[in-house]
Amino acid sequence: MQRDQQEPFLRPTCWNHSYVLPSGTILTSYLLVPFLRPTCSDNKHTRKLTRGPHPDSPTASSSPIKQNNKTATSYNKFIKPIRIATINFQSISNKKPYLDQIIHSLKPDIIIETETWLNNTISSYEYFPVTEYTVYRKDHNPNKNGQSHGGVLLAITNKYNTEQIKELETDNESIFNLPHIDWQNNTTIPGKQEQKLHQHLLDIIDNNSLTQITTKSTRGNHILDLALTNRPSIINKTETTPPLGKSDHDTVYTEIDVRLKRTRREPRNIYLYNKANWNNIRNDLTLLNTKLNKQPNQTADNLWDMFKTTLTNSVTKNIPQKHITYKSKLPWITHSLLRLMRKCKQLHTKTKTRHELIQKYKSAKSELQTQTRNAYLSYKEKAIKDLPIDEPSTPSPSKKFNSKKLFPYIKTTRKENTDITTLRKDGQLKTDTTCKANILNEQFESAFGTEQDCPIPDKGPSPHPLMPEIHITEQGIYRLLNNINPHKATYLKNSVTS
Repeated sequence: MQRDQQEPFLRPTCWNHSYVLPSGTILTSYLLVPFLRPTCSDNKHTRKLTRGPHPDSPTASSSPIKQNNKTATSYNKFIKPIRIATINFQSISNKKPYLDQIIHSLKPDIIIETETWLNNTISSYEYFPVTEYTVYRKDHNPNKNGQSHGGVLLAITNKYNTEQIKELETDNESIFNLPHIDWQNNTTIPGKQEQKLHQHLLDIIDNNSLTQITTKSTRGNHILDLALTNRPSIINKTETTPPLGKSDHDTVYTEIDVRLKRTRREPRNIYLYNKANWNNIRNDLTLLNTKLNKQPNQTADNLWDMFKTTLTNSVTKNIPQKHITYKSKLPWITHSLLRLMRKCKQLHTKTKTRHELIQKYKSAKSELQTQTRNAYLSYKEKAIKDLPIDEPSTPSPSKKFNSKKLFPYIKTTRKENTDITTLRKDGQLKTDTTCKANILNEQFESAFGTEQDCPIPDKGPSPHPLMPEIHITEQGIYRLLNNINPHKATYLKNSVTS
């Protein structure tokens, strides 16, 4: 590749750079594009967010400059996704107006161009504004007629300070002209030509844990302009726009979300069954039984709604609730350990200028390690000391087992997250629990189909013996309810367990 501008990578707005791009690569159908880490040529503005006056502001003035008191984390919500446009030009020379239209409408941060047909006599900045983009490109050598075909180009907005990676430069140009792949199921289309070559591309994608994110056809009815990534969760959307001029390839537009995401677990209410007023609940259910017996003509749905509503209201009114939040700290870290941690941190800072405090810092650090280890072992011992063992020869514990220490300890030993990961629908990522539940329900319905109002077909007499009738008695239901342990019974919101 060649670069048409040899200027230092420094922008007046480098003080606003509060994030870096995630590591990874995006593979297009013509060009391997590495993610470039934004840097700054000024040593004062390398990686940290500068809090204070603008770098271009004068050192002194007749009126004070308003300070920026926003914290670094407040910039996260203003970070826009990275916009990438992949364009097949088939000669860029006569498509300057179309390119200006793309830059004005899509405002892409990265433009990947193929089939540029440029040579070393044409400057890239005849087509890109020098104040907005830094251009890297690789041209094909001209043929016998002096014409250059092929060629690739990469234009990156000057909001990101980039540099060329020489190790990735090559003289080869790979074209994935393999249209006979079903990208919905990642399989080759049977009966088409070059099946082995198509399958070889799928094996490469699978072996490198890549995901193809272009879902709409880009040339005719085929998907030829591929976009592969190893991080599909950061892709907001991928869509196609009309081709430029007489080009036969659609433009592929992709948005990548690079904001730092934090998953917060919402607080919830739990029922304190040991403090429940069971007499009031029994009275409410007795009145409900009388009310249901007086309405024999109601449908099963109406009776169920009445039973569910009455039971839910009675449980909410007669069983106290406790509002709990999820804590991320380790349960054995006490306030005394936190004070000792702060003390060690302060001593470590003071040793930078006062070397006589090094020994005192080492003593405090040793004491912190000892107390932390003792606190962990003590908490672990108390958590499992009264754990009941289901063996006849083992005597029952002298006091009731308390699970308040055991289960927090078990949670700290968890090695993986069991929550449902982020799901995608219509090219957009869904993190809300309700949206994820709806997506899974739709998938379930599509797999099993919907019930149709049609008569049941007559298959004749059954060769198997008939199942005896099921008799439900009031005494049997009371016996099952009396055997329920209220301390172990679970109750889901807006639902009833049996």
